[in-house]
Amino acid sequence: MAFNQEQQNTIISLSPEESARWEAAVKPVIDAYIKTVQAQGIDAEQNIAILKASIEKNGK
Repeated sequence: MAFNQEQQNTIISLSPEESARWEAAVKPVIDAYIKTVQAQGIDAEQNIAILKASIEKNGK
């Protein structure tokens, strides 16, 4: 977040309703990623969990 502020980027906070819309919109993409990556023997669910934790930690 500090990097974005240093670059004078505009940060937009989404309402809970808008966040839910985005989550629903990307769900098919994430599901396809999980299916493809798991077929390669990679723990896609763990990758997604790590990504979500990083977003939660750094996205505020």
